[in-house]
Amino acid sequence: MKLLRQNLIKNNYQNPYNVYRKLYQANQNYSLKEDEVNTWGYQLLEQNKKNEALQVFKLNTLLFPKSWNVYDSYGEILETLGKRKEAIINYRKSLELNPDDTNARKYLDDKK
Repeated sequence: MKLLRQNLIKNNYQNPYNVYRKLYQANQNYSLKEDEVNTWGYQLLEQNKKNEALQVFKLNTLLFPKSWNVYDSYGEILETLGKRKEAIINYRKSLELNPDDTNARKYLDDKK
């Protein structure tokens, strides 16, 4: 995780998936955990680094496309940035993967 952080900072958080792929290609044992990436995204958000958080949450959806939680978190940052249409798409994806996601359900119900 530390290596990814260092490389993303160096690249100004641009193309995070490509940065990850290069690290993985250099070391096939390189792996990340969904919750670690998500936690990092929220840490960036707490530091008011919203655009950086957006990139980290987006990366998590690419790394863990079958996880409802990554779409829920990505939806949150999109809404924070005023990207409502994209937020709705991601909250819907979260509900598709986990119909019990109360956060996504509440968000979508509030937008009706």
